[in-house]
Amino acid sequence: MTEATQIDLLEKQARSKYKHKEYADAITLYQQVLQEEESRSSAHIGLASAAFSNKDYELAATHFERAIQLNPSNGKLLINLGAIYNKLERYQDAAGILRKGLLRERKSVEGHFNIGYANRHLKQFALAVSSYRDAINLDPEFVDAYVNLGEVYIEMGNFQQALVQFNKAVELKPDYPRALRGIDAAKAAVDSSRNAFSPFGRLVTDDQLAVNQQEESTRDLDEPERVVDRQKVYDLGRELEGLTTELIRMMQDQLEEKVTHLHKAVLQEGDAPTELYSAHLKYKEAMKRFRETQEKLKTKSDELRQHESELKSPQV
Repeated sequence: MTEATQIDLLEKQARSKYKHKEYADAITLYQQVLQEEESRSSAHIGLASAAFSNKDYELAATHFERAIQLNPSNGKLLINLGAIYNKLERYQDAAGILRKGLLRERKSVEGHFNIGYANRHLKQFALAVSSYRDAINLDPEFVDAYVNLGEVYIEMGNFQQALVQFNKAVELKPDYPRALRGIDAAKAAVDSSRNAFSPFGRLVTDDQLAVNQQEESTRDLDEPERVVDRQKVYDLGRELEGLTTELIRMMQDQLEEKVTHLHKAVLQEGDAPTELYSAHLKYKEAMKRFRETQEKLKTKSDELRQHESELKSPQV
């Protein structure tokens, strides 16, 4: 049996251990493979995956980094390393490596989800919202993306939108504890904000005054971030354009028609109640769709405004 065959057999045993969730044994076997052939990228990837499953994130990061050195154009490896950096709370590193990964894997659900997580912890909430929405657009049944998006909205103070996201998560997974806790938190926040409202206005706190008096400066972006940022703004602009066009079309084609029909039904003789009721239902349905589209337009406009504000940060 040749040396190469022995190494292949050893790696096969490591994969089997990993498959059976014997992660510590898999790590040991992969390490033996790498002692014989350090540049074997498949062994670095396998070891990193086993270490990740064994919750040894430092070891996982080390071997994903080496695998990327051997495969610099592999976007999936970049995204996996970004997820591990998130686990290690290295959020700036995570965001940077995930941006690079998404340049190669634009339709990676995990990539958008993980960069959303990193941006949230970096307090770049508009980017986090946009990333989570990208993940949801790619996978509309991604429950954790809805929950994480809801949590970001709570941090932004947009409690109604938070409720929308948590409720969507519960629709997909009715007993999901995180989603249920999110609903309770959002409702409590809504009630608290209502109770705190004063018809006589409010005073600005000393802390808020200090924040308002800080000089603002433009946040510097590196080139990969500029590429992603431009794409985000472009996508938001296209969505706003599409929603605006849709609203105009609905006003011209649907609402006008339903209002005319309703008016005729009111003036109609004979079996007017039945016809009037039918016209009323159609009008209500058209108005419902119109308001839903209006809300989408408002949400996207808010995202764009928030995105612009996130490009400024106070100088300390």
